[in-house]
Amino acid sequence: MPLKLIINGRMLSQCDVGIGAYTARLIEGLARHAPSLDLICMAPSTCNFTFPPGIQVLRQPKTCLPKLLADAAFDWSVDRTARRRFPHHFLLHPSPTPVASRPNQTCVVVHDCIPVHYPIYLGKKIIRRLLSRRCDAVARRCRLTLTVSDFSRQDIIRHLGVSPDHIRVVHHWLPPEYNPKTARQQAERVRKAYNLPPRFWLYVGGYDVRKNIEFLLQAYALAKQRSPCPPLVLAGRIPPFGNETCCHTNESLRALPLREGQELMRPGFIAANDMPGLYAAAELLIYPSLYEGFGLPMLEAMGCGCPAISANNTSLPEVIKDNDYRFETQDPESLIPLLAKAALTPLPLNPSFSIQAFSEKTAVTHVLSLLQEAASQTELPARD
Repeated sequence: MPLKLIINGRMLSQCDVGIGAYTARLIEGLARHAPSLDLICMAPSTCNFTFPPGIQVLRQPKTCLPKLLADAAFDWSVDRTARRRFPHHFLLHPSPTPVASRPNQTCVVVHDCIPVHYPIYLGKKIIRRLLSRRCDAVARRCRLTLTVSDFSRQDIIRHLGVSPDHIRVVHHWLPPEYNPKTARQQAERVRKAYNLPPRFWLYVGGYDVRKNIEFLLQAYALAKQRSPCPPLVLAGRIPPFGNETCCHTNESLRALPLREGQELMRPGFIAANDMPGLYAAAELLIYPSLYEGFGLPMLEAMGCGCPAISANNTSLPEVIKDNDYRFETQDPESLIPLLAKAALTPLPLNPSFSIQAFSEKTAVTHVLSLLQEAASQTELPARD
């Protein structure tokens, strides 16, 4: 029987970042490479995502509940609608969900185990912790769990108790606009739009506590004292002091001898359609994160022709495969030799990177085949 699919589009309200971007790219990829798929997306009435032609969209009204409860209520509504109106459709949640009344017709994507390793993300609200436990239980019960790296797969098996036979890996992929030619054509426009210099190093990836921005700033400041380095650009909005789940970026900057606007630049929010040009304009992406389920900015940067270096932990070696392009995070001094080398002679694109290995068509086709298999079989075969 041909696959009939419902996608939970709750995260499309934030379709430029994180799981929202994953959801948007999955929908766009399915539209491009499986145009005959019977696909329904249930989305918030407030999301501004432009759906490709041919996809049925069911808008869900906004509630007056606090966000935490509103998200759970949205998932419950998606589950209830699928059960009552579309009994033969398979349901895909692109992020963890606390609701699954038809576990044999449900797939959930679990990107990482951040709350296990960083309980601070759960805060002090009991309801948040209860919902997190419910999400873990759904991941154990549903027919298929997808994740984005081999590291995350092992982490999910170990910490969430998901059966190894019911979890599959499909790495992130690159949308068509993330390619060197297109990105280079946009680079100069983006450089001028954000007032960026001809040479600069780049950080992209958010400012929450595991992102390790303080380490990056300390290493850069030390490297800058020893030899000339291109300016460091911190892209995105930097949160103000007071949020315990965020890095103390502003406090670190005040304590370091870095000249704002010359050695360090903060252009603020970067529009999604400017990201390929930003990567192409940069000489190097530096990614010091302490924990990642995948590390998408590194893939995006390399896909646009920008070399990337990263911390040597969690899933990051699956993306940055060259040992010479990774560093340890125990001491800022460990990053300095790599920065000094890059300052003297710009690094070439990561030697082991292959854009074909992250093809959208390959990844989306793989997701589709796994969903078809899960929808049609009582049990999934054991993983190779």
